[in-house]
Amino acid sequence: MDIGGTNIRTGMVNKEYRVENFVITDSQSILDGISSTENLSRYIRDYIERNAGFGKPLAISLGFPATIDKEKKYVVSAPNVKGVDNIPIVDILQKEHGIPVFLDRDVNMLISNDMYDLKLETSGIVMACYIGTGFGNAIWINGSIYSGYSGSAGELGHIPVLGRDDLCGCGNTGCIENYSGGKMLEHIHEAHYSKTDISDIFVKHGDEPLIQDFVEALSIPIAAEINILDPEYVILGGGVLQMKDFPRDLFEGFIRKHTRKPFPEKTLRIIYSEQRQENGVRGAGIYAFKALEKKEAAQ
Repeated sequence: MDIGGTNIRTGMVNKEYRVENFVITDSQSILDGISSTENLSRYIRDYIERNAGFGKPLAISLGFPATIDKEKKYVVSAPNVKGVDNIPIVDILQKEHGIPVFLDRDVNMLISNDMYDLKLETSGIVMACYIGTGFGNAIWINGSIYSGYSGSAGELGHIPVLGRDDLCGCGNTGCIENYSGGKMLEHIHEAHYSKTDISDIFVKHGDEPLIQDFVEALSIPIAAEINILDPEYVILGGGVLQMKDFPRDLFEGFIRKHTRKPFPEKTLRIIYSEQRQENGVRGAGIYAFKALEKKEAAQ
């Protein structure tokens, strides 16, 4: 499951990593109410019963737009998803459904999909940035996702910007995703281009300084992480980058402009994620199969 503030995407992923019975459901219809976790559990049970012909699932795998604790047991902070913070969601769902439950950040599910999809079989470092409403980031090191000491590594969108104090959904002020993500694009659209459908903003205004400044702002946190990690590959994706006529050449030029010379700029390899609705679901399935394999090997 790929759980977002607007939609929940659900599917069954088989051992060949094909997605079956994929559905998109409005998040509020499931998560609103006194107990979001109970509602989510009921939704999962109903979904499994509707697809009983496939047999009982091996596991449940959930991706949230949130920080997750180090043990991957509960959501620490999900600003855009109601009623799930600081609840032991893994233990609750495992008890309810009697199968393993895996939990991680949605971007870690996306990079799991992209590493397989793009055939990036590497023991090196891969970084991925998914730019939608927020600024998602995942890091892959030596064959696995890097989670950090507390489990919250990769919060690239929450780099503080000196001299800015706009409140961010995370609770801090001045976070860079306020100025270099979908929220800022929506603000620019409302303030300057409201007569243009936002889906056409790059088509009709892509050569204007205001939009080009926005594209450069997107490049800043990406270049910052490139300069720190010196990655083998940089994966770029998300709804903003998939918009009609998004200026990829200009964007990549700005990334290179702000990346340290001669290295890592000289060895920079940028790859774009293929945008599909089921990417997060497929990635969650891949994540779960790998976790089950690791669990079996440890026994």
